[in-house]
Amino acid sequence: MKIFRLCIAFSLLIGYNLSAQNNPIKRNVDLFSPLDISNVQSPYRTQTGEPSTTYWQNQSDYKIEVSLDDINHVVSGQVAITYTNNSPDKLGYVWLQLDQNINTSNSRSATIYGAIGGRDRGSFDGGFNILSVRVNEEKANYIISDTRMQIRLDEAIEAEGEKTSIVIDYNFKIPDYSADRYVPYPATYKHP
Repeated sequence: MKIFRLCIAFSLLIGYNLSAQNNPIKRNVDLFSPLDISNVQSPYRTQTGEPSTTYWQNQSDYKIEVSLDDINHVVSGQVAITYTNNSPDKLGYVWLQLDQNINTSNSRSATIYGAIGGRDRGSFDGGFNILSVRVNEEKANYIISDTRMQIRLDEAIEAEGEKTSIVIDYNFKIPDYSADRYVPYPATYKHP
Protein backbone atom coordinates (compact mmCIF):
# COMPACT_ATOMS: atom_id res chain seq x y z
CA MET A 1 0.00 0.00 0.00
CA LYS A 2 2.86 2.39 0.87
CA ILE A 3 4.55 1.75 -2.48
CA PHE A 4 1.29 2.48 -4.27
CA ARG A 5 0.88 5.86 -2.46
CA LEU A 6 4.49 6.76 -3.17
CA CYS A 7 4.00 5.94 -6.87
CA ILE A 8 0.90 8.15 -7.01
CA ALA A 9 2.73 11.03 -5.30
CA PHE A 10 5.71 10.61 -7.62
CA SER A 11 3.51 10.53 -10.73
CA LEU A 12 1.70 13.67 -9.52
CA LEU A 13 5.04 15.47 -9.16
CA ILE A 14 6.15 14.34 -12.62
CA GLY A 15 2.80 15.41 -14.04
CA TYR A 16 3.10 18.83 -12.39
CA ASN A 17 6.65 19.22 -13.63
CA LEU A 18 5.68 18.32 -17.21
CA SER A 19 2.67 20.63 -17.14
CA ALA A 20 4.88 23.43 -15.76
CA GLN A 21 7.25 23.01 -18.69
CA ASN A 22 4.35 23.22 -21.16
CA ASN A 23 2.65 26.11 -19.36
CA PRO A 24 4.95 29.17 -19.22
CA ILE A 25 3.01 30.67 -16.32
CA LYS A 26 3.90 27.75 -14.03
CA ARG A 27 7.64 27.63 -14.75
CA ASN A 28 9.83 28.31 -11.71
CA VAL A 29 11.41 31.32 -13.38
CA ASP A 30 7.97 32.88 -13.78
CA LEU A 31 6.85 31.93 -10.28
CA PHE A 32 9.98 33.40 -8.71
CA SER A 33 10.79 36.10 -11.27
CA PRO A 34 11.33 38.84 -8.69
CA LEU A 35 14.26 36.75 -7.43
CA ASP A 36 15.70 35.96 -10.86
CA ILE A 37 18.84 38.07 -11.23
CA SER A 38 20.35 36.26 -14.18
CA ASN A 39 20.72 39.42 -16.25
CA VAL A 40 22.55 41.85 -14.00
CA GLN A 41 25.69 42.22 -16.07
CA SER A 42 26.75 45.81 -16.68
CA PRO A 43 30.06 47.55 -17.31
CA TYR A 44 30.42 47.75 -13.49
CA ARG A 45 29.08 44.32 -12.43
CA THR A 46 29.75 40.79 -13.70
CA GLN A 47 26.98 38.30 -14.54
CA THR A 48 27.17 37.02 -10.94
CA GLY A 49 26.79 40.53 -9.51
CA GLU A 50 30.39 40.86 -8.39
CA PRO A 51 32.36 44.08 -9.11
CA SER A 52 33.96 44.09 -12.56
CA THR A 53 37.25 45.70 -13.54
CA THR A 54 35.46 49.01 -14.21
CA TYR A 55 33.60 49.05 -10.85
CA TRP A 56 33.85 52.28 -8.88
CA GLN A 57 32.69 53.52 -5.49
CA ASN A 58 32.72 57.07 -4.18
CA GLN A 59 34.58 57.73 -0.95
CA SER A 60 33.89 59.89 2.11
CA ASP A 61 36.56 60.56 4.73
CA TYR A 62 35.29 62.11 7.97
CA LYS A 63 36.88 64.18 10.71
CA ILE A 64 34.35 64.65 13.52
CA GLU A 65 34.79 66.87 16.57
CA VAL A 66 32.04 66.88 19.19
CA SER A 67 31.39 68.07 22.71
CA LEU A 68 28.75 67.03 25.21
CA ASP A 69 26.89 69.46 27.42
CA ASP A 70 25.83 67.01 30.10
CA ILE A 71 23.85 69.68 31.99
CA ASN A 72 21.58 70.63 29.06
CA HIS A 73 21.89 67.25 27.29
CA VAL A 74 23.13 68.69 24.00
CA VAL A 75 25.74 67.34 21.59
CA SER A 76 27.52 70.02 19.53
CA GLY A 77 29.94 69.29 16.77
CA GLN A 78 31.55 69.83 13.45
CA VAL A 79 32.05 67.24 10.75
CA ALA A 80 34.57 67.80 7.96
CA ILE A 81 34.02 65.48 4.99
CA THR A 82 36.47 64.99 2.15
CA TYR A 83 34.29 63.58 -0.62
CA THR A 84 35.97 61.84 -3.58
CA ASN A 85 33.97 61.32 -6.76
CA ASN A 86 35.33 58.11 -8.29
CA SER A 87 32.39 57.78 -10.69
CA PRO A 88 32.65 58.36 -14.45
CA ASP A 89 30.15 61.24 -14.11
CA LYS A 90 30.42 64.64 -12.50
CA LEU A 91 28.16 65.23 -9.50
CA GLY A 92 25.94 68.30 -9.09
CA TYR A 93 24.82 67.36 -5.59
CA VAL A 94 25.69 65.12 -2.65
CA TRP A 95 23.24 63.28 -0.35
CA LEU A 96 23.81 62.88 3.38
CA GLN A 97 21.82 60.78 5.84
CA LEU A 98 20.66 62.66 8.97
CA ASP A 99 19.56 59.79 11.23
CA GLN A 100 19.19 62.07 14.25
CA ASN A 101 16.19 63.64 12.50
CA ILE A 102 14.07 60.61 13.40
CA ASN A 103 13.72 62.47 16.70
CA THR A 104 12.04 65.54 15.24
CA SER A 105 8.43 66.00 16.21
CA ASN A 106 7.34 65.95 12.54
CA SER A 107 9.47 63.07 11.23
CA ARG A 108 7.86 60.25 9.29
CA SER A 109 9.12 57.76 11.84
CA ALA A 110 7.43 59.77 14.62
CA THR A 111 4.13 58.81 13.02
CA ILE A 112 5.05 55.12 13.11
CA TYR A 113 6.65 55.03 16.53
CA GLY A 114 4.05 57.37 17.98
CA ALA A 115 1.44 54.74 17.23
CA ILE A 116 3.36 51.93 18.92
CA GLY A 117 5.20 53.87 21.64
CA GLY A 118 8.90 53.77 22.41
CA ARG A 119 9.70 57.39 21.60
CA ASP A 120 9.88 60.50 23.71
CA ARG A 121 7.03 62.48 22.17
CA GLY A 122 5.30 65.56 23.44
CA SER A 123 7.23 68.78 23.05
CA PHE A 124 10.61 67.08 22.47
CA ASP A 125 12.31 68.03 19.21
CA GLY A 126 15.70 66.36 19.02
CA GLY A 127 16.64 66.50 15.37
CA PHE A 128 19.74 68.14 13.98
CA ASN A 129 20.05 71.88 14.34
CA ILE A 130 22.25 72.63 11.32
CA LEU A 131 24.21 75.81 12.08
CA SER A 132 26.18 76.02 8.84
CA VAL A 133 27.12 74.04 5.74
CA ARG A 134 30.16 75.00 3.71
CA VAL A 135 31.54 73.47 0.52
CA ASN A 136 35.16 74.36 -0.27
CA GLU A 137 34.90 77.08 2.41
CA GLU A 138 31.89 78.74 0.73
CA LYS A 139 28.34 78.82 2.12
CA ALA A 140 26.41 75.92 0.59
CA ASN A 141 22.89 75.62 -0.76
CA TYR A 142 21.10 72.62 0.78
CA ILE A 143 17.69 71.19 1.49
CA ILE A 144 16.63 68.83 4.28
CA SER A 145 13.74 66.43 3.94
CA ASP A 146 13.20 64.27 7.03
CA THR A 147 16.40 62.23 7.45
CA ARG A 148 17.99 63.28 4.14
CA MET A 149 20.06 66.32 3.21
CA GLN A 150 20.89 67.23 -0.37
CA ILE A 151 23.80 69.63 -0.76
CA ARG A 152 23.43 71.35 -4.11
CA LEU A 153 26.86 72.20 -5.42
CA ASP A 154 27.63 75.49 -7.18
CA GLU A 155 30.44 73.71 -9.00
CA ALA A 156 30.04 70.03 -9.84
CA ILE A 157 32.57 67.55 -8.50
CA GLU A 158 34.35 66.35 -11.60
CA ALA A 159 34.55 62.64 -12.41
CA GLU A 160 37.21 60.05 -11.72
CA GLY A 161 38.84 61.21 -8.51
CA GLU A 162 38.07 64.88 -7.91
CA LYS A 163 37.66 65.79 -4.25
CA THR A 164 35.57 68.38 -2.48
CA SER A 165 35.45 69.56 1.11
CA ILE A 166 32.18 69.77 3.08
CA VAL A 167 32.07 71.19 6.62
CA ILE A 168 28.91 71.10 8.72
CA ASP A 169 28.41 72.67 12.16
CA TYR A 170 25.50 71.24 14.13
CA ASN A 171 23.98 70.39 17.47
CA PHE A 172 21.10 68.29 18.77
CA LYS A 173 19.31 67.50 22.01
CA ILE A 174 19.70 64.01 23.44
CA PRO A 175 16.35 62.25 23.83
CA ASP A 176 15.51 60.26 26.95
CA TYR A 177 13.96 57.60 24.73
CA SER A 178 14.37 57.03 21.04
CA ALA A 179 14.07 54.44 18.29
CA ASP A 180 16.11 51.85 16.45
CA ARG A 181 18.98 54.04 15.23
CA TYR A 182 19.73 55.68 18.56
CA VAL A 183 20.81 54.07 21.79
CA PRO A 184 18.46 55.40 24.47
CA TYR A 185 19.19 55.70 28.14
CA PRO A 186 18.03 52.72 30.18
CA ALA A 187 14.46 53.19 31.41
CA THR A 188 15.73 53.44 34.98
CA TYR A 189 18.15 56.30 34.18
CA LYS A 190 17.13 59.76 35.44
CA HIS A 191 18.92 62.90 34.30
CA PRO A 192 20.72 64.55 37.24
